[in-house]
Amino acid sequence: MVYLNITHLGGMGDGIALHQGKTVFVSHTCVGDEIHALIEQESKDIIRARMVELVKPSPQRQTPLCQHFGICGGCALQHLTPDTYHIFKTDLVRHMLTDMGVESGALQEMVSVGRESRRRAEFTVAVNKGTVSLGFLAEKTHQVIDLKECPVMASPITELLPALKSQLEGIKKPSIIMAIHVTALEGGLDILLTVRTPVQHEARQAWASFAAD
Repeated sequence: MVYLNITHLGGMGDGIALHQGKTVFVSHTCVGDEIHALIEQESKDIIRARMVELVKPSPQRQTPLCQHFGICGGCALQHLTPDTYHIFKTDLVRHMLTDMGVESGALQEMVSVGRESRRRAEFTVAVNKGTVSLGFLAEKTHQVIDLKECPVMASPITELLPALKSQLEGIKKPSIIMAIHVTALEGGLDILLTVRTPVQHEARQAWASFAAD
């Protein structure tokens, strides 16, 4: 375990600190955070670590919107205050333009689309000892987070999750469903199933009834 003081953010949003002359990357941290971290990977110049204790939180930190944040691999920056997030994203674009030799003075203010604005989602299906999980993959793993909420998704998609899971639990061999793609359109939800093997007649009828409902 090591003590770290996060000094800035990397391009992917990871907090960056120094330890024994090496650059340390720690996800879900802010500039000004003081933490205890566990080293998980180390090379000649770079260390990747995981925060295990937030000793002193940064003023740039807020409580994440989602109960799954930090476990789910879908979001990386919900712990940043809105102003901090806006500055971080704007600086990424400004630096990119500068590196390309493009004048960045005309860069406009970032437009925030707010919560419940994501209209597309791909949910992974996992079946373990008869228990069905439906959601996104956990960070850096193939484990499926059984999704209870997602503040960034359009509410009709989130509201559909319990019915989708119930439908999977009610059919034979739900494991043949690899993923469920949902898009919120003006006329309703478009749902696409990705399957491992052809869907038998009984299951097709079940999905047809689900669509009708």
